[in-house]
Amino acid sequence: MKDEPYHFSLTPFDFGQMIDGLCIRRDAWAETARWFRGESEDPFFPAEECDGEHEAQQLADHYTQIIETLQRQVEAQRPS
Repeated sequence: MKDEPYHFSLTPFDFGQMIDGLCIRRDAWAETARWFRGESEDPFFPAEECDGEHEAQQLADHYTQIIETLQRQVEAQRPS
């Protein structure tokens, strides 16, 4: 299977909701990485299930890349 990109058409509101959901997932993985490093300040944080700090950070970084890619595409489509 090729890594061909998908193309979507969303309203600005729906796009915002999608970005919001991705940010929540990114933040959960980033907090999980902090938890593994002993840096989390939330004693009730439900850590994501993973093999450790490295995997959690990789997932947080991947979500960041997805969010940034989508935001760049929206910016490129905005009228001048």
